[in-house]
Amino acid sequence: MKHVIVAVNKMDLIGYDEAAFRAIEIDFSNVLDQIAADTGNPVERVFVPVSALKGDNIVHRAGSTTHTMDWYTGPSLLELLESLPSSVDTRTAPFRFPVQRVLRPDHTFRGFAGQIASGTIRKGDQITALPSGRSAKVDRIVTWDGDLAEAVAPLSVTLVLDSELDISRGDLIVASQSPATVTKSLKAGMVWMDQRPLELHRRYLLKHTSQTVPVFLAAVEHRTDLGTLNRESARTLHMNDIGAVALNLLRPIAVDLYGENRGTGAFILVDPETNGTVAAGMIRAAEKLPAKGEEFFADVWGPMTAGEREARWGHRGGVLELRCTKEIADAIERSLFAGGAALVRINADDDAFLMHPSLLEITTSIAVESGLIALAVREGEPGTTTARVEGTEIKVPEEPTSTDGDVGDAGGSSGASRVSKVVVAVHRLLNDTRVFISSEKAGL
Repeated sequence: MKHVIVAVNKMDLIGYDEAAFRAIEIDFSNVLDQIAADTGNPVERVFVPVSALKGDNIVHRAGSTTHTMDWYTGPSLLELLESLPSSVDTRTAPFRFPVQRVLRPDHTFRGFAGQIASGTIRKGDQITALPSGRSAKVDRIVTWDGDLAEAVAPLSVTLVLDSELDISRGDLIVASQSPATVTKSLKAGMVWMDQRPLELHRRYLLKHTSQTVPVFLAAVEHRTDLGTLNRESARTLHMNDIGAVALNLLRPIAVDLYGENRGTGAFILVDPETNGTVAAGMIRAAEKLPAKGEEFFADVWGPMTAGEREARWGHRGGVLELRCTKEIADAIERSLFAGGAALVRINADDDAFLMHPSLLEITTSIAVESGLIALAVREGEPGTTTARVEGTEIKVPEEPTSTDGDVGDAGGSSGASRVSKVVVAVHRLLNDTRVFISSEKAGL
């Protein structure tokens, strides 16, 4: 929201007093300044005194008709509404293009498809791919109707470059002369939308443009009292709370401040256990990282350490032993994968492991030393899932909860709830056994 019109009505009841109007103007400006500080989104505000009953400053200016408010020289409410832009023109903003898909139908074509978030792109323009920091020129702008010489936001196009760059879904293509900020540390205004309160140093997923990145919430800077707009110290946010937070990402992303670009300055947070959206955020500050490719990933050449792997993936190596149905195993594997975990799935019932029992231990040990989570899966009977991590074992009944019994067949909502219950329990087991590490241990 870029523009706010504040119409102060019933001026006729206070004798069209300018002092009362100016006092309201000052108070409301303070409120808007506070909201702008919390969200990083300053707004252009206009105050107009009106009397709806008398028609003053509604369609025509009161000073030129009734002369009841000669002290007000601004436009009427209708004039203001007609003069404001109906939408924000992003065509003149810096070029931003989140990559949604890499198209390579054959060896002669490689294009990057997506929707232009802001700005204008022309054939021959110099672009930079972030976070790698590598540059190239636009060779073609491809659409279904043919190539374009120029494309503007919000068109969906495919960009073909004049040189091969390692670009994948989630990368941000920007104008080289006005790049976005590449960062792993953010400060943001955030609205919490989940019944489960915010948990510091717990792993969440941050969805920004077309990519999803594991993230830890490092601190709650303050919570805003919605009644007074005062800032209060807080350790958490509850449902419908608004506050400011600090976030640490496990991988670098390219962002803009929300006040400068809504498309690349906003994000949502997802709970990896439930796959539910828990918060929406607006970026207020971002700590800039170096702008050269390898500097993001290593300061020196040499062997990888366990600590580096933990900091990158957000977990240490470990073995998760499962005895469950294939449906449950598939759901657990997919939930871990969606959460950014590096894992390998092993069929522990394979004949090779049955004939050579030590082979399973050797295989899982190699995975753990490489920092991976090894899923050692054995087929189980429907009804109960057994999960074990380093001697800690849990058994999760798979029957639907009482609230699910009212919802159709087991393949519907109750079936989904049954699977979700097991997935949540396994995630908590990995947290309790410290396979999923905290942000302090990750060095963030």
